[in-house]
Amino acid sequence: MKKIVLAIFFIAQALAFGKELTRDEAMSYISKSEAIKKKESALFNFKVGYDISKINRVKLVPIIKYVKAAPIKVPPDGRTVVEVTAYVDDPSGPKNISGVNADLSSIGKIANMSLVDNGRWGDAIADDNIYTLQTNVNQQIPAGGKEIPVKAANKSGWIAFSKTSLEIDKNPTIIQALADPEKAKRGDNVSLIIKVENPGRIEDISGITVNLKELGLEEISLYFSRENIFTRIISIPSQIMPGIKKLPFQIINLAGGQASGIISLGVE
Repeated sequence: MKKIVLAIFFIAQALAFGKELTRDEAMSYISKSEAIKKKESALFNFKVGYDISKINRVKLVPIIKYVKAAPIKVPPDGRTVVEVTAYVDDPSGPKNISGVNADLSSIGKIANMSLVDNGRWGDAIADDNIYTLQTNVNQQIPAGGKEIPVKAANKSGWIAFSKTSLEIDKNPTIIQALADPEKAKRGDNVSLIIKVENPGRIEDISGITVNLKELGLEEISLYFSRENIFTRIISIPSQIMPGIKKLPFQIINLAGGQASGIISLGVE
């Protein structure tokens, strides 16, 4: 029992006088008596001094408030930039953080890469507690969800863990494809509109083409309009027979991904 009391006393005294315990120091104090593990109930019933609950409330470990990856959907092309950011703080202040690292092995990169908070190498603002890393996804990585573990260590030897995730895919996703109006008379103008979500950047859409054979016209390319929308205005030829016209389209991006669909247009 004396060893138990001494172990708790040493820890409590160090904390009471404002000394920050390192992980090794805390373990050293606690390991002074194996009986601590067996007599935890006695510690909680100890009527004089400090109990184990007071030690558990002491914050010694770094705090990772969040970890984010942007974009969250990215192609495995070895060129699209993925930015990993982590907001990290410490009970003794941000200067006590000794390092923040990410394991990028799931996306084909090094397993221990440093995030920085120095206003360089992709980091927006120095010393704002937001640590940043820029990377990309190896071309050999298969599609699917990937986790990126992140850890933060402080100068006292304590470590905190967190993680974020990415979705690996090279193919665009069609959100909407329509003719506006959906029904029109011969000789009228019609807008062809396609809204698409592209892994990585919308700027990496290399082309969207629409086959207008059923209207007696040649294939055309749609133009980027705003946000994720591509569009183009066409004029329905006057000699076309009325009916529902099926206009196939194809989307291709720089990562080699593609998507296809059909726009239906009613001609009266």
